[in-house]
Amino acid sequence: MNVEVIRRAEATLAEAEALLAVERSSLQDSPYTPQEVLQVLQRPEHHAYLAWQGAEAVGFCSCFETPTEGGPRLEIDLLGVLPAHRRRGLATRLIAHSLDQASRRGLRAFRGVVAVDNIASQGAFYRAGLRAEPQPRTMLIYEVRGVAPCAFLPPGWTWQVHEQGHWRTPAGDQTFSAAGPVRTVHRFCAEQGSLAALAECLQVHTLSYRGLWLEQLWANSPQAQQCLARALVERAKVLDLDEVGYLAPRLTTTDAAEEGLIPWLREGYQRVERLYWVFLARRP
Repeated sequence: MNVEVIRRAEATLAEAEALLAVERSSLQDSPYTPQEVLQVLQRPEHHAYLAWQGAEAVGFCSCFETPTEGGPRLEIDLLGVLPAHRRRGLATRLIAHSLDQASRRGLRAFRGVVAVDNIASQGAFYRAGLRAEPQPRTMLIYEVRGVAPCAFLPPGWTWQVHEQGHWRTPAGDQTFSAAGPVRTVHRFCAEQGSLAALAECLQVHTLSYRGLWLEQLWANSPQAQQCLARALVERAKVLDLDEVGYLAPRLTTTDAAEEGLIPWLREGYQRVERLYWVFLARRP
């Protein structure tokens, strides 16, 4: 049997078709056509790797870079292996190859998200050197189905979207940083200009969707949090994105966790019925 060879997917229609064939036989997450996959492969921040056995593509790992305060971070987004080629360590090798290539480009931070019940992928991430956060998170998704604007700010409130700068919460325990159009900070002020909420967001374009992801938030009330939840939807409409997502931290008690989700659920976000681990790694 031929040895699997891993290399970067070229930005050609043939390679896009090969990648999509593996994705549809393993994950079935992407709604894209081969032409749309090709458009993603042509994006400068996107890096996808294919595992080949002879002339057949048998696995892939799709990643993209996002800006952070400490430099660009690699997001390991989609990982798929054909059923006949599983249990051979190929998923681990695909992740490790992605990390090594990113390290050669100067990246030192890496992140991936894996469902709690996806034991096989968790094992691949662990073996590749990533480690999960102590607590799983709840995923909230809003699918944008229309572009008509919706008024939502209470009287006297203001909402600003910043592409550059740094802000801290009143207690000084969180820092929110913007680093250009794909990483922005949303700032909400109530009457008399008092700070009501902060949100740091990433705009991403993956092999499955174009979305706005909430990285961190601070809000001084449920009302402010609900305004923030709606504002992100309105921002996604302006940017012509498919969805808004938030990996909400799991709180210590069930009652507190449910209460924290109420502002989001009221605005139409859907709770994905799975928990997710966030896997992280850094290299010197």
